[in-house]
Amino acid sequence: MTTIKDVLNATNPLLFLNENENFPYSYGGSCYPVKWEDQLYIVSAFHCFESLLIKPENTLYPIPHTNKDFFGFTNIFRATCTAANDQKHSDQVLLQVCKSSVSKNQFDAVPALDLSNDNFVCSLTDSSVNQVFLRGYLNQNEFHEIDYESCVIRSQAYFTYGLISVRKSVSDYCINVKVQSPTPNGLSPTGMSGSAVYVTRNNNQLSLAGTVIEYNSLTSEYLIIDSSVIVNFLRQIHTT
Repeated sequence: MTTIKDVLNATNPLLFLNENENFPYSYGGSCYPVKWEDQLYIVSAFHCFESLLIKPENTLYPIPHTNKDFFGFTNIFRATCTAANDQKHSDQVLLQVCKSSVSKNQFDAVPALDLSNDNFVCSLTDSSVNQVFLRGYLNQNEFHEIDYESCVIRSQAYFTYGLISVRKSVSDYCINVKVQSPTPNGLSPTGMSGSAVYVTRNNNQLSLAGTVIEYNSLTSEYLIIDSSVIVNFLRQIHTT
């Protein structure tokens, strides 16, 4: 059974290759896996790549049970909704994992929720939500860095929970959520973009609620893309 600890631990730093020979690796946010039946996707915020001029396919998401191997990708998608009146909801990229490049055990070892199952999807505005969980990688964290002098790549996640408030955003298919400790010790939330927002409901069901794309320092709220966007997009591409 997939637990909240399992799926939270699967949220990784968005590490990728760049075109600088002297500094070939970069951090740019967070990312997490989801499944749709027999397919696996790595999800993040598109602006994490766009702001650094990095191609999404350069993402380095580690293959389980290996030390230095990373998944390859067959397709790159932007999850969008034609019914939206603005584009904020489209700040989401899905990288489809190449199944043929890994063993079945490695593929199955990724703790990702299967979004084709309605039980694993929920909106933050659902009245049954009783807890929210976020895990991401803050850029200002001194233990989250690429140290070229020592030839070491370090990462340390920041975990927060404790639902305070939820309200719909002025942007279509987006929601504002406030949690008890959005950032530690006044650190910038930069790096949380691309993080998954998981919830538990009154029946203890674990579900995906959305993807973090922004933080409002005035209201101390994270702006997330509602999970319905990624679910409807995946349903569409898997039924055509």
